[in-house]
Amino acid sequence: KCIGGGEISAIVGINPYQSPLDVYLRKFGLIEVPETQAMRLGKRLEPIVAGLYCDATGRGGYHLNAEILHHQHLPWVIGTPDILFPEDHIGVELKTAGIRQAPNWGEPGTDDIPAMYRTQVAWYQAITGYSQWEVAVLIGGQDFRLYQIARDLDLEALLLEAGRRFYNV
Repeated sequence: KCIGGGEISAIVGINPYQSPLDVYLRKFGLIEVPETQAMRLGKRLEPIVAGLYCDATGRGGYHLNAEILHHQHLPWVIGTPDILFPEDHIGVELKTAGIRQAPNWGEPGTDDIPAMYRTQVAWYQAITGYSQWEVAVLIGGQDFRLYQIARDLDLEALLLEAGRRFYNV
C-alpha cells in the first residue's frame, strides 16, 4: 500500500534490476523477489560501511535505522534511510558495490552516483525534509567513497508525481 525509496527508481524506469511491472506484481503478492547473494552481503556489510563513514567524517553516535518513515502529507510515501542525524538534518545511505560497478560512481565528494540511488536519496529527502544527504559506498570491498547530495526539489516533485500516478493505477 506504500512506495518505498528502493522502489521509486523501478517505477520511473531507471532501475536495471527491476521494472515498474515487477513492483506492481510484488505489491499484489503475485511474485516474490528472492534475496540475492549481493543483497545479503550488502546488509551484512552495512555496519562496516557505517564505521568507515564515521571514520571519514568524525561523526559518531549513529545507529542503523530500522524505522519506517512516512511523508508528512503523503502517507503512501515511505522510506527506511540507513542513518539519520536529526540534530544536523543529515541523512546517510550506505551502499556496497562490486568492482565492476566502480565506473558508475563518480569522483568522491561529488553528487555523481548511480541514478537509481539518486532517486532513493531524493525520496528520503522528500520524506525528511533534510537538505543534505550523504552516500557512503564500499566498492569491491576496498574502495570507500563518500558523496554529498544536495536537495533537489524539482527531482522530488517529479518522483512524487510518478509515484502518485503509479499508486493510483
